[in-house]
Amino acid sequence: NLPGDVFAVPYGEFEPATSLVLDDRHRGVVGYVVAAVDTAGFEARCEADWWPNLRKRHPVGSGTRPLDELFISHVHDPPTAAPDLLARYPSHLHVNVLAEMQGGGRGRVMIESICELLASRGSPGVHLGVDTSNHPAQQFYERVGFDRLESSTDGVLFGRSLAAGGCEPTRGSR
Repeated sequence: NLPGDVFAVPYGEFEPATSLVLDDRHRGVVGYVVAAVDTAGFEARCEADWWPNLRKRHPVGSGTRPLDELFISHVHDPPTAAPDLLARYPSHLHVNVLAEMQGGGRGRVMIESICELLASRGSPGVHLGVDTSNHPAQQFYERVGFDRLESSTDGVLFGRSLAAGGCEPTRGSR
């Protein structure tokens, strides 16, 4: 449950209006996108009301696999967004679509839907992080108009400005 407890469930708890699922008529839920309109506020809420319980349930060193330990380290030392990033991109999102359902525009529809929702709630921009080795995801975000903001050994940070009607494309991405 750790990946969901870190990257999805708190959004359903604290930001249900910006938690969307992709439902395939034949297979059921095949993807989701979750977002926080106000990243700083969301991070503070998680620190007060989400991480303490998870820290008790998952002490450092309690994982049975290296990936478990990675998620547990996130629970005990969650990353926080830099103030200069939040000035331009105060919202953030996580999106996941089953591998066999990728392609065909589903991810793009989910990104456009969440961007329109965030813009309608007054957000001027959204950011997200991608693992350094996940080149297909990096290419996807660039295709849907996100700008590469910075890269490090920890990952690649992307941002996208939002207009009143949704995502504001950059570099002719639409």
